Amino acid sequence: MRFLVLLLMSMAYLMSYAQSPLWSATVDIEMTTDRVPVGEDRCTLLMSRPPTEAIGQADEFSQLLMGGQIMKSILEGKLQSYADPQLSRPLSIEEVNAQLEYYDTVVTFIPETFEESISIVRTLPNPEDYISVGLSIQLDYQSDGRLEQTALYGFLNSNFVLEGDGYPENPPIYFNVQTVNQPLKFTNRKWNLIDQHITNVPINDLSVATSGELNADQMFEQILASAKSNDRDNFVLTDGSYDLLTDSDREMISTHPIDTVTSYDPNTYEQSVDIIETTIKGSMVDKLRLVQYWAWDDKSAELSILPIGYSPIFRMEDPYGNFLYELSLFYRIEKRFRE
Repeated sequence: MRFLVLLLMSMAYLMSYAQSPLWSATVDIEMTTDRVPVGEDRCTLLMSRPPTEAIGQADEFSQLLMGGQIMKSILEGKLQSYADPQLSRPLSIEEVNAQLEYYDTVVTFIPETFEESISIVRTLPNPEDYISVGLSIQLDYQSDGRLEQTALYGFLNSNFVLEGDGYPENPPIYFNVQTVNQPLKFTNRKWNLIDQHITNVPINDLSVATSGELNADQMFEQILASAKSNDRDNFVLTDGSYDLLTDSDREMISTHPIDTVTSYDPNTYEQSVDIIETTIKGSMVDKLRLVQYWAWDDKSAELSILPIGYSPIFRMEDPYGNFLYELSLFYRIEKRFRE
């Protein structure tokens, strides 16, 4: 009997994750693997374990960020790269170098003749330069409020490392990325590097894959209703503390103070401060803040992406429509990813 109950519970769980999404979209984003925040985007190192105890090789591993590890594996032939996002046309190492190389001019001044000489320098891809990694993601919004994030492929481009104008727009190279849906075990020896990524994606950058079923405003109204009412286990205040929303937090989701107005009564010589509040609506969401773990297995040269949650980012305006600030009121992060 107990086995039957467990079987039925497992089937119900799997069926809930196999349902058709109400809303789907795709987006290509450039994500930094540097530890220095870029605007509201940030990458935090959670774990680093060199694949070897040899001092020189361990130091070399520790000096490379996630993007550098990926490029190094591609140039060493450990990670297969491709010429197309469908991952159907494999590239050789020579083709990778040819596709990502760039040419620059070096001006040398000759003091004896007071002349300048200009030479053309060919620069091959250097793993240390690859701080940013491109990621194509499919987003599927489910009826229970989950926003599933599926990594379609990763890509690297020489333009990620070049600044300024005048450089050719080289086509990117693509590589396979694994999406995992179970919590990562940091003690697992297969992982050599784990980062947490917080990435903000503008709604206008999304390419909607399914139309006519549920528009974005309706989707956010639905997630607002869930955060305010019945779902008490999956909504937290921040991406770091994982504190569940309190009743006071839920009240702030309905209306939020945006400004104060001080008035003066000439009869009583008293001042009063009135708080101006605004009603939070789904149409105010202009970004999605995605929370992901990136895990690198150096032995198999494999990048795994674990999406753990997201937060709708609200654009707050004054009564006259002027932009004030952006606001995150809650994150939806399931309990199994918080333990």
